This record gives sequence, C-alpha cells and structure tokens, in this order.
Amino acid sequence: GFWPRAAATALMGLATVFPTASLGSPVIRDLYLFEPRGIEQLPRRGEHFNPCPRGVVCPNWGRLRRRVRQGAQHSRIVCRRNAGSDSAALPALLRCSPGQAVWHVAGPTVLIGLLRTLYGLTDAFWLGRCGSTELQAVGAASFAVWIILIVSELGALGVHAVGAAAAGSGKQNLVGDAVMQGLHAAWFVSIIMALALPLVPAYFSSLGIPESSAVMAAGSGFLQISVLGTLPLAAAASAAAGFKALGEMRPALLITAFTVVVNAVIDPLLIHGFGTLVPALGAKGAAHATNFAATLAAVMSLWALRRRGIQLKLQRPDWGTLGRLLMVGAPMTASGLFFTAVYVAIGRIAHAFAGDSALAALGIGQRLEGLAFVVCEGFGAAAATVVGQWLGRGKQKAARRAAAVASSTAAKAMLPFSCMGFLFPKLLVQVFVQDPITISAAAAYLRWVSAALPFLAIELAYEGAMAGAQNTLPTLLIGLVLNTARVPVALALARLGFGLQGIWISIAVTMVLKGLSKWIVFRRMRLCTPLCDATKDNAKVSAAA
Repeated sequence: GFWPRAAATALMGLATVFPTASLGSPVIRDLYLFEPRGIEQLPRRGEHFNPCPRGVVCPNWGRLRRRVRQGAQHSRIVCRRNAGSDSAALPALLRCSPGQAVWHVAGPTVLIGLLRTLYGLTDAFWLGRCGSTELQAVGAASFAVWIILIVSELGALGVHAVGAAAAGSGKQNLVGDAVMQGLHAAWFVSIIMALALPLVPAYFSSLGIPESSAVMAAGSGFLQISVLGTLPLAAAASAAAGFKALGEMRPALLITAFTVVVNAVIDPLLIHGFGTLVPALGAKGAAHATNFAATLAAVMSLWALRRRGIQLKLQRPDWGTLGRLLMVGAPMTASGLFFTAVYVAIGRIAHAFAGDSALAALGIGQRLEGLAFVVCEGFGAAAATVVGQWLGRGKQKAARRAAAVASSTAAKAMLPFSCMGFLFPKLLVQVFVQDPITISAAAAYLRWVSAALPFLAIELAYEGAMAGAQNTLPTLLIGLVLNTARVPVALALARLGFGLQGIWISIAVTMVLKGLSKWIVFRRMRLCTPLCDATKDNAKVSAAA
C-alpha cells in the first residue's frame, strides 16, 4: 500500500543516516534489501528472521554490515518482484517493481532537497546576528542566487538522462563519460556567469537600492562571490547526477548531509570571524562557506563514483555528447528561468492591487508550497532515472508504466499537503506572520494552490519522465505558453472584481493545465534514446544472424 511504503521511506532515510545503529532492526534490515515487505511477511514470535525472499541467495549479515560500512552499494542486491528469466541481465534498479524503483530513488532525493534548504536557513540565522543590513543584502540577492542555482543544473540534467540510459543498457562506462562531459559543461556555464559579473551593480539598482548604501556594498560582494561559485555548484551537481543515473542515492545523501554540517560549522567562522586568524566577512563569508561546501561535495562525489567502479578518465570535450547533455538540460533550464521571471510579474500585479501585504502573502505561500515542491522534484528525479534506464534497454512499455507509477505515487503523496493547506491554511500561515491582512491573503493563496498540488506532482513526474526520454523541448513549450498565460489571466481576473483571489486562481488553474498537458504529451511522445535505437539495431542484427 501507499502509506506503509511512505512510512518505509521515512525509516529508510533514518537507516541511511544512521546505518550502524539501524541494521539491527528487522524492518530496516528489510529496507536495506530495498524491497519493503507486507505485514504478512514479517516473522512471527520465536521464528527466525530471514530477510531474503524464497529462492534468492542472501548474503551473510555480518558481511553485509561490513560492506555497508565500507561504502559498498546495497542496491546491487536482487529484488524479488521483477525476478524472471532475464533478471540477471537487468541493472539492480530494474529488477524491482516500478513502485519499488521509484521509491528507492525518490525517498533519498527528497531528503537531499530538504537538507539543501538548510544552507539558506543557516545563512539567515548567522547573518541575522550581524544586523539588518547583511540580512537585507542577502535577501535582495536571493532572486539572482536562484538563477545561479538553476543555471548550475544545466549540465547535470543531461548527465542524469544520458547516464540513466547508459546504466540501463549495461554500459556503465558511459555513465563516467557523461559525468566527465558534465564537468566540461560546468566550465562552460561558469564562464558565462562570470561574464555577467559587471551587471551585479545594475541588478541591485533595478531593485531600487542606492549605490552608496551599505546594503548595496554587502549585497554586491555576496552576489559576486556567489557567481564565482557557479563552477563548484555545477561540478557537484554533475557528479551527483551520476548517482541519480545509477539509481544509487545513498552516497549522494550522505555527502549532502556531511557538507550541510560543514557549512553550518564554517558559516559563523567566516561571517563573524575567528580571533585574529579569520577576519569577519559578513555576507561574503556566507557565500564563501557555500562555495567551499559545494567544492567539497564535488570532490567527494567524484571520489565516491570512482570507488563505485565508475571510470572517470580525463578527456577532451566530446561535442556530440556535450551537445546531447545541453539539448536535455537547456530547455529545462530556460523553462525554470522563465518561470521565475513570471513570478516576478505576478508579484508586481499582486502589489499593485493589494500592496505590501500581497507580496508578503505570496512569499509565505511560496515558502510553504516549496516543501511540497521538493517532494514532487524527488519523484521527478525518480521518473527520469527509471524511465531512462528502461529506455536504455529499449523497453518502451516498461518506461511508460514506470512514469505512470511515479506520477500516481507523487499525486498521492501530495494529498496530505493538499488537506493541510486547504483545511488549515491560517494555522500554517500564523507560524510566519501575525498581521491579519497578510494572514487572510496568504490563507487564500494556500487554499487555491493546495487544491492543485496533485497536478503539480503529475507535472513534475512527467517532466522527469521526458528528461529520462531525453526530449525536454515539450517542457519548455508548455511552460512558455501556460506560465505566460498566468500574467494576462491574473490581470484580467483582478480587474473583473476578483482582486487578489483572481491572481491566486490564475496560478492554481495553470498548475492544473500544466499537469494535464505534460501527461497528454508524454502519452503521445515517441520514447527512444540513441542507446535505445542502438539496442533495437543490435537486436535486429542478432535476429537476422
């Protein structure tokens, strides 16, 4: 069932972070075999616990414990549900049922997304002790930093899709090639962002911040260092995408948790200084801490991939492979940037009709919606991995079934969020603000958006499935049409007497339409990757022989 599997995913997260303490539990030991069981399969009192299914050879638990401690991947263990005559030829992830495979990737990916939110919270906590100037400077730079994060994923999105197809076809050496080409894409992206450094003062001036103000000085320093950090961010994302392609997320989760702790430790040292050894850098210190953590994550991820057995050889840019990476990542990156720009326009419309309280309500609503968005992104990543691996083997029906399972599971996962946001919006909003006008506006936003959250899950799941199929152009086109439509629809509804409610309605309606559109497009899309075509050609040659 869905809810037992959701609880199992939470336990899997605990078992991943605390592997030594958790291996003694039968339930979590079963999760380490990466196949959650039904209640009827649990051992009875006095019965010897056998965590392996019948007919499958089970490793010694002492040996498995040592392998986990040494960093070996438990996901190589065969799953029972998809075991068949050709199961030995399948990658570990594809030996599971579609639901198991989706949860195996989605659970850790969601935890990674939640851990990454701690970067911003840590910066806000320590910068708040410096005074309002540093906090305002970082807040003003937040839109530009969001653009940096989106752009740094350009090559990683392609590595994820191309690497998943390679892993599915059994050519894991191509996963390493994709990662190395993703590092070349990181250089390319970082150079482009570095060329935008002279525009930093103009960015703050466009926000109405005076050039001679302390906020301008602190914000410019923070943003310039953040721009220079595009290279380690993009490199870390490309290396982590290699694990996503393999469907083995435990190393990526552990590395993320470790770098979050490192960032939390060095953040106050660089922001406030440490005696005479480290000067107080303020907002610049927060940017330096983030860049250091990203660099550490990139190095550790590449090392973990090599330890996993993935060959990472220094190589020149392969323009064919690099072009494929950019063909997958560029449409999704452009869609993300355009989506961000549309929200800026929506904010201006809301401010024009309801003033500052509308902007505050929009910000609070997006902050609460962001938690659901992280969960949906996890299922999108799972869809990209499983669909890409099945297409790497040339199995289109299995790929479509995996996408449908990821979509339905993600939509079910949104039901608690929808119920909470629709039934108790004021209670959620009051955690952040006490102003009654802002509470009313934000509660209305949550009610409308919460009703559309299952369609957000469908949208992101099929967006990931399109990425796994290496055809992301429909994502860009649908986003251009429906995200653009939000602005005139919101303006028209607001002028027709709906006011702020009309703006929220436009957001919810377009969320529903985007989810349905991507579902329809994926159903009619031709699913095949270059490796898929090669697999079919080889099969035809073998049949002819």
